[in-house]
Order: sequence, then C-alpha cells, then structure tokens
Amino acid sequence: MPAPAAARRISAVRFGPGADRLQTILPAHVVTTAPWPFPSLPADRDLPGAADLLAGAGAGCVARFLDGRGLEARRVEPAQAHYRPGRWLSVCFRATAVDRSSGHPVCLTVTVESRPEDEPGAPAVWAFPDDPALPGLAAAADGHFVQRRLRPRPAAVAVEPLRYRPRRRAVLRYRLRTQAAPGLLFAKVLTPGRARRLLALADALRPTQPAGPGAGEAGDAPEPMLRFALPASRIGPGVLILPSLAGRALRDLLLAGGPLPSPDQVAALPGQLHRRCLPALAQAGLTRAAPAASDGDRATPRRRFDPCTALAAAQLVARLVPGEGCTAGRLAEAVIGRSEESEPPDEWIVHGDLYENQILVDGEAFGLIDLDDLGPGDPLLDAANFSAHLLLLGASGPPAAAVILGYREELRAAFRRRFDADPADLAWREAYCLLRLVAGPFRVLHPDWPRRMAQRLTLATEALSGLSRRFMACCWMNRHACCSVRLWLSISWPLARSMRRRASSRSARSPTSRSRATSSEKRPRATSMAGMRSLFWKGLTR
Repeated sequence: MPAPAAARRISAVRFGPGADRLQTILPAHVVTTAPWPFPSLPADRDLPGAADLLAGAGAGCVARFLDGRGLEARRVEPAQAHYRPGRWLSVCFRATAVDRSSGHPVCLTVTVESRPEDEPGAPAVWAFPDDPALPGLAAAADGHFVQRRLRPRPAAVAVEPLRYRPRRRAVLRYRLRTQAAPGLLFAKVLTPGRARRLLALADALRPTQPAGPGAGEAGDAPEPMLRFALPASRIGPGVLILPSLAGRALRDLLLAGGPLPSPDQVAALPGQLHRRCLPALAQAGLTRAAPAASDGDRATPRRRFDPCTALAAAQLVARLVPGEGCTAGRLAEAVIGRSEESEPPDEWIVHGDLYENQILVDGEAFGLIDLDDLGPGDPLLDAANFSAHLLLLGASGPPAAAVILGYREELRAAFRRRFDADPADLAWREAYCLLRLVAGPFRVLHPDWPRRMAQRLTLATEALSGLSRRFMACCWMNRHACCSVRLWLSISWPLARSMRRRASSRSARSPTSRSRATSSEKRPRATSMAGMRSLFWKGLTR
C-alpha cells in the first residue's frame, strides 16, 4: 500500500526519487524495536567494527541515519549481508520509521557498509535507491521518470523492486497502465561498464532470435524454441529495459509439482545456446576475454574454474564458521587438484550462471534470462552449477524434494550423455559450485546460518564421490591443524591474486613467452598451485 502524500514527499526529498515505492518490497505491519537474534560474526582484524554490524552497531547507524532526516526508527532488522573477509561487509536493513512532522509510517531499505578505508566507527550508510555504485538506480525506481522515457508513453507506471545487491545490481518490475491491456516490463540496473557489455551482447544476439523450433543436430529431433531475455533499450546510466518472456520458471514448476520438461530437452539447451551465439559473438568480436573496465568491472570468473575463487570461498567459510575451516580448506585443495588432473575443457559460449530459476518453460519453448555472464567458458561447469542448485533446492526440505532430487539425477545423466563426460569430471565441478554456494544461508541471514552452512559444506564434500571417504578421513586426522588451515586461508587468497597479476604482467612484457610454453595450457596454473600447496602443507607442520 503506497505511503501517504506527506511521507512520499519527505522520502523523495531525503532519499532520492523512487523512495516512495519501497512499500512494495518491504511491507511492515508491526512497530517494534527488537532486532532479530543472529549468531555473532567472528571478528575480522582487517575490518574493525564489522562484526558489530549484525549486533547493535548496525541498527544504531540506521537509527542515526534516519534521525538526521526527520524520521524516528521503530523497527530495524538485518535482511541480507554480503561479506568478503578483509575487504568489505555490507548489511541491508529493513527499517520502519515514522515521520515526525506528519506521523505517517515510512518503510526503507538502508545499507550499512564497512570497508578497510573507512574511519573506525564510521561506516558508509545509504538508503535505497541511492546506491553510490549504481548511478541510474534512483531514476529507475521513479515511476514518473520511467513513464516519461517509455515509448509509447503509458498512462502510469507502478514500480516493484524485486532484487537488490548493494553496489552490484538491482532488478525492478514495471506494471504499465495503458489504454489497451496492461503491460509488463523489467528493468535491470547494473554498473555502467557491465551495462555496456550487456547491450553489446544484445545487439549481436538480437538477429538470432528464432521464429520457430530449431533444426537440431544430425540424427536428433528438432530442438525446442529458445528465446533470450535481451535488453531492448537504455533509459539511464546502467538502466536496461527488458521485455517480459512467456512461461514459468523451472524452479516454480519443480516446487509446485507442475509438468516438467524432459531432462534431455533441458540438457540440450547449452549446445543450442552455443550454436546460436558463437557466430554472432565472433562476428561482433565478443568471444575474446574481456579486460577490466575503467569503472572497476572485471571479467566474470563464473564461466571457468578459478582456483582463486575456490580459495576465497574456503576462506569465507573459515571466517564465518571457524570449526569448518579445515574441511573447507581441504575441499578447495581437492577441487584444485582434480582440476589440474583433468583435461582442459572445450571452450563453448556458455550462460555463466545456469540453474533452474534462469529457465522459463512455455510448453515446448524455453526462455533464458540473466545473460549478464554470457561468453566463452566451460560448458560442463554450467551443467555442474545447474546440478548443484537442484541438490540444494531438494536438500532444503520442500514437499517436492523427492521429485527434485530424482529430476536432478536424470538431468545429470542427460548432461553426461550430451557432453560425453566422465562422472568424475562432473563431480568435482559440482563440488566447486557447491563450495561457492556454502555461504548462501549467511547472505540471507538465516537465523541458523552456521548449521546450514555446515550442511551445505557436507553436501559439497560428498559430491566428490571418489574422494569423499579419503577426504573426510584426512579432515578427522588433522582436526588439530584447524588453526594452521585458517592461517593458510588468510594468506593464500592475496598470494594467489598477486601471483596471477605477476604472471599476466610477465606474459604482457614477453611476447615469446607463450611460444616457450608446452602444448598443455595447464603448466602455469599447476606451477602457481604447487606453490600454494607447498605453503599450505608448511603451515600444517608448523
């Protein structure tokens, strides 16, 4: 229910255009002051005071922020958190306040962020939609601004924020009131660099949108029609407008027990995506690795296995749940070892974050959304990411858990047939994807996030089916080394990042360095990983 006129005026003036729309994402019917009791966050010496943001310090920052804008906080609750040890901690709070001048209630999303460069006790604070890294978000959340920019101009636009990650992205839904039938559009708000890349992808892929089912490979049945959710226009810095695709998310069908597409059809989507996109992206020059953008964006690590990402995920687990640091460190070590033993994967054009909520099912047709990470990569990693998400969805205990887990097994078999992959190659990639997802319960601030994270870590270790028994035995034998493992995790991520930078600078200075390398492209990575392994075992024996 929209806020009264006086509250809307105050919100728009104090927090930027579009703040009056926040009622749609954060309804609050109770006015109390008690925060939720969350497990305490371990101290981070590189982020002094960050551990208190989830206790009382964060709520106090929000209350002072609102007080300076003429609002009296009534209820402040942490809703989500994004943490990179030693680098940042961002906590989004749901805040219900009362305007002192009019007495009207106001609902807001307020972000409190701690970084090493901040002064002690003075974290950055802002209210949605005034994100410092998303310059177009405030305009995108203003229905009057959107109404003026759309063509043909609708009679009114209702804005519904759907997702928000501080400094990264936001997704909004626009309900259009027109003289004809009501319309529906979506807006994706990104940093300007990522938005430019997504627009370039859309321009290259738009001519490939199909008018009917594909022909398929020789000997195969015709492929189902596959549509992409491509941005149609830009209405502000980093603000992209996307049309609505027909169909229901595969995740909704799995949870509701609806009719499911054949696993073979779903497993054929990566191949169809590759064949459709490769010629268009090659012609547009978008198949090369993207360099870091001037505004801080960088090429995504989701499309290929990245040892540094595995180490960073293990480090995050060790910081949040210190008792599981040994298990997380050895899991990262095992996954890195399996990646070095495997053959280099074939490079395809891949989605980059494929799972059940990115696929829309409309009869025999499919739609793919969230194409931000589309580009060259490892197709088996997309399959492993899909399987890992289904495993977590089934393990969360919904009524349809048996159906979800059974569908996952059929889909894994279909992926192995499509890619002619060894089960072990899919298994270690699944363990890698699960390791990256272990911190999910902390991000949504589940009241029991330490136990939920430990459960996810167990699933990740079990995914390494051939190594799981030896892996867990090593963890039990080396429980006394947990402190050394946590020490190793605290230094291995910066070391890996430094080694990668030095290697890239050497290759840039020496044009003949690539010719001196062997035919296998794994040698530089194996050398750097060997150095980190040596450091790891030295830490265990000290």
